[in-house]
Amino acid sequence: GNSKLANAILLQSHFDNTGLHRSRDPGAGATSYYHGASMVATDTINAGSEIFFPHGYHWYLEPEEESAKSVKGIPIDDPKVQEFFKRYQELQAMHEEDLTDEAQSQLWHLVEESHLDESIKSLLPQSWTEVSRLAKHVTNNHVPSPEWLSDNGLCIDNLVEGPSTIPQAGRGAFSKRAIKEGSVIAPAPLVHVLDKKSLNMYDPHMTEDFQVSDKVVGTQLMLNYCFGHEDSDKLLCPIGAGTSFINHSPTPNAAIRWSSHPSSTLHRNEWLNLTLEQLGDKVDLGLMIEFVALRDIEPGEEIFIHYGSAWEKAWEEHVRTWKPQPGSKDYVSANDMNSNVEEHKVLRTVKEQETNPYPHSVITSCYYEYDSTEEGHFDMSGEFADPSNHNVIVKQWKSSGDDVPAFMFLRPCVVLERHDIEGEGEKVDHDYTVHILNYDHMHKDQRVHDTEFLIVEGLPRDAITFTDFIYSTDMHLKNAFRHEMMMNDTLFPRKWRHPSN
Repeated sequence: GNSKLANAILLQSHFDNTGLHRSRDPGAGATSYYHGASMVATDTINAGSEIFFPHGYHWYLEPEEESAKSVKGIPIDDPKVQEFFKRYQELQAMHEEDLTDEAQSQLWHLVEESHLDESIKSLLPQSWTEVSRLAKHVTNNHVPSPEWLSDNGLCIDNLVEGPSTIPQAGRGAFSKRAIKEGSVIAPAPLVHVLDKKSLNMYDPHMTEDFQVSDKVVGTQLMLNYCFGHEDSDKLLCPIGAGTSFINHSPTPNAAIRWSSHPSSTLHRNEWLNLTLEQLGDKVDLGLMIEFVALRDIEPGEEIFIHYGSAWEKAWEEHVRTWKPQPGSKDYVSANDMNSNVEEHKVLRTVKEQETNPYPHSVITSCYYEYDSTEEGHFDMSGEFADPSNHNVIVKQWKSSGDDVPAFMFLRPCVVLERHDIEGEGEKVDHDYTVHILNYDHMHKDQRVHDTEFLIVEGLPRDAITFTDFIYSTDMHLKNAFRHEMMMNDTLFPRKWRHPSN
């Protein structure tokens, strides 16, 4: 996640509801429709190199004046810093086979007694994982050979996703190659959630006395992608490549087990003996499962596990009692609008929408990188706003740089005007004048000031798209199926279950 180590960027994922519609399918909203996110290299990545990409928009906004020879302010070309991390790696290697939390702590404190300036020490991260990554970056000793990776690494290239072969399941995971019985199909590090109530969704409206509502109106979709146990509130959520697409079958060809890989630092068996309180203090990844073939699996075959009898009963009950929500038949998603290119090639202005509105479930959004330092001109005529508003600022649209994904700058906008422009041959194209809006939790550097009414002129059609209105998508349906996958008693540690059980 460190932007100074980044050598790739994450592109926008694809959207596909696999034909599910809320008016007829009980599986609508039970799976994520987003898939196929890919990464593009922004630098040369040699075989064996670790891949890093920035985590979120704020990573793109770090001060440009920070030297390329520093990471988070740490001068990585300083001889003392290089010696520090070299010694760190040497000590880490000495403890590699017994890298318990206590050993890590002792190792960290030992190295911390180096002769680094206190100002540099204060910048060192406290995360063991982040320090190790910095050490590899500083010493340029972070590219293991392909042979070493073959012997010590874990294959994450056995799966490819596609539409599932079973009804209502959305997308599934398929084998890219033949896999022998007993072989590991894919590893999956686990994010542990101590209390599944943290996935509750609450009424977004304020109470009568302007307090945040404590009324639970649903559960986040993430629950469906996590493992749990009937006698525990703890969840274990896999983040392995492609494993989220592995569906349930009463006759599975795969199963899960705790990781048995001898070289993996992502699974620490001693964590299985910790209490929930002790696990709550762990912020790094330390648990991992493996999906293992129960029989020989052919290339192209869909992978299935058994989600447990409690999940199976819950799904059967959901299908038996399911009814579409009122108005479901007329629902239109943003994906439906964007897919119908010809019908929506020409966008309606806000004035035209008064008599010919778009569906209530969608809004228009613009790819626009806001720059508070860019000069515009003040519109004093009141053409676009109340004449008393003297903060109407008009700017010209320009595309974002190639080094930043355009979707990072997608934001709500309102189409005010449409203008004819010359296209190829006798073709007539259009550009648009829009009112740029903010959305909740937008990064401060991209927020238009509350006192400004920002108008942007000259947007091409491909800079405007339809997006779903907040809380309108299938995952927010009140009757969408929610249930965690179940771990059996032999896998789920007793210390993580309720005391009475």
